[in-house]
Amino acid sequence: MKQRNRTTQGNPHQLSCNQHIVSAAHIRRFANEKGLVSVLQTGSKKVFPAKSDNKVFCTWRSWDHVTEQQFFTKHETTFQQQVDRALKEQSIDHEIISSYSCIWRIRLRFSQEDNHEIPINGVVPDKLTRAAEEILEKKGVGFTRDKAIPSRIFNKGRTILNFDQCMASSKVVKWGVLKAPKGHRFICSDAIVECGVLPATPSLLFVANEISRNVDSGYIRCLNSRICKHAQRFIFCHPDDQEILLGH
Repeated sequence: MKQRNRTTQGNPHQLSCNQHIVSAAHIRRFANEKGLVSVLQTGSKKVFPAKSDNKVFCTWRSWDHVTEQQFFTKHETTFQQQVDRALKEQSIDHEIISSYSCIWRIRLRFSQEDNHEIPINGVVPDKLTRAAEEILEKKGVGFTRDKAIPSRIFNKGRTILNFDQCMASSKVVKWGVLKAPKGHRFICSDAIVECGVLPATPSLLFVANEISRNVDSGYIRCLNSRICKHAQRFIFCHPDDQEILLGH
């Protein structure tokens, strides 16, 4: 995980640093009673236990503090409410599911980029201490440094632009709710949004433009295989299901 752009020692302004690609609340849906999930990193054959705050699920300061604490958190919270509704077999809001899919896609993209500074021509750089920069970031105010803008600050504007574009292209998407039978479970990965599925719990999965229904073991194997195929950094599941990870 990238660890440039460290904060002042002790992070006195409590800025968001280890930022989740997959939200912590989402990961906890797959955890056992000890709060653990089983994780397989791509390119590895070793499965290991992890809690939702493990750094394997995170990127380092790829977007600014306000984007994390306000924009992303808002969409994470409303999505989890829709998961609860789906588990109770109540109607779901397709736009909210799409919005969560969009922020997941954005975070995944930013996590893959280099945390460099973006050159800006014709701008007089702000001469700020690191402490002053951190205060501004905490308040959602942008700044420049040596004729450049830190990528996480630049990504604030990109987040809104990319989100609006993603939501515009998602207007026609209707999410089906797929439920697994007893004894069969869904897994999840960092890049599931790239394959049109969104596992919400081990027993419930949202899929784009399919009808809601109970699915059989064969279709679950097909979906889990698709999830594994598109994984870029990690796959995770309930510890009781780690044989699925090893089988792929």
